[in-house]
Amino acid sequence: MKYLLKKVIDEQVAVRLGFNLKRLKTGDRLMTAGGGTNSKILQLPKFTLFGKDVHNFEVSVLNLPPQILYFADGLVGMDFLLQFGSINFDFDEKIVNFEQQS
Repeated sequence: MKYLLKKVIDEQVAVRLGFNLKRLKTGDRLMTAGGGTNSKILQLPKFTLFGKDVHNFEVSVLNLPPQILYFADGLVGMDFLLQFGSINFDFDEKIVNFEQQS
């Protein structure tokens, strides 16, 4: 079992982006808060998140629960966050600051 350290997007988000779920390759079995689940793998040619351009990045595609989809289309994993020099949480202001690696 692998723990969910990857980026994840919801199946319906992948469909809205124009991807055919039946054509995606089978990914890892992931351990999530809801238990183990099989994922699909999607290679995104490019996306920008938190001001960082990422090319040819792999994301897992899962059927995410409504509690997550109410706030977001997916989850950011450690594989993406480790690209930043530091991440600072200001809980009082509800702000997350991402600093580029030097």
